[in-house]
Amino acid sequence: MYASGASYAEISSAIESTGEKTKRGRNKWPSTTIRAILTNERYVGNYFWNKHKCKIMGKWAGGGPNEKIVHIPNAMPAIIDKNIWDICQKRLSSRYMSNGNAKHTYLLSGLLFCGSCGAGYMGEVHRNSRGCEVFYYICSKHKRKLGCDNPNINAAKLDAAVIKNVQDYVASYSDSMVDYLYDKINDGLSDCEEEKKQLSDINAKISNITKCISQGVFYPELKEEIERYQKEKIRLSEIIKSSSNRYVSKEYIKKLLTDKISSCNNIITLCRTFIVSALVNPDKSITLNLGVVDCVNSERGIRTLDTTGMNRML
Repeated sequence: MYASGASYAEISSAIESTGEKTKRGRNKWPSTTIRAILTNERYVGNYFWNKHKCKIMGKWAGGGPNEKIVHIPNAMPAIIDKNIWDICQKRLSSRYMSNGNAKHTYLLSGLLFCGSCGAGYMGEVHRNSRGCEVFYYICSKHKRKLGCDNPNINAAKLDAAVIKNVQDYVASYSDSMVDYLYDKINDGLSDCEEEKKQLSDINAKISNITKCISQGVFYPELKEEIERYQKEKIRLSEIIKSSSNRYVSKEYIKKLLTDKISSCNNIITLCRTFIVSALVNPDKSITLNLGVVDCVNSERGIRTLDTTGMNRML
């Protein structure tokens, strides 16, 4: 049913009408149960264990992917046809649903805009001749009949194309992302040349006063002066040290980027991490803007400034 386009709600209703109960003996089949079945690799013969992190030494370690997962393909007889499984996984990867009334959630929600009027695109569902739901992106002004005639876009097809482009982008541009961020971050950091010059002058003055004292020249004002220079020396040294500590290496940036990608539990999260925006052109082509976070220096250190990336035509 899911491979044919049925929704979670339709599948739940069909199962409940047969009187079939869940493994806990309940009559109600929630959408979370349906999704768990659709994503269970054991049904196609793949065995896995220790898939998610759990308690370590009695403390909760999070439910993210576990690096010590045991995954054995074709370890048991499959009870689901592989072709049907692939169709379902493709559909699952192109969109995801929320709980409650099984409302459809769109991959480009809040990120897709009209190339004619600039309004945001919104989701809309139609039923085809077979009674299956088909999801579209539609210009909000066109929806409200405010004069825009920019075309509707099939959500499943567009989401699938976007996912492929994001995967290619991440695979092909990870090194260039690191180089770009490295240059932007470290170019923005102050080299403290003025502070270094002042510190050099302070050291010279302290050295001259010390020589005078060692040669027997001393008066009370010298003590106050050298104490003032010592405090200024400490202040300037701390500024220079703080600036050098803010230097960010390429290895560190690459680790942050890798961690960010690996922390994405599904392809939807990965896509929304790197999609800046998308534009629907009047000829139905899509301009996809993919990017990474651009950082600059500020009085409080490194802060997020803007998002920059590259355009792709779909």
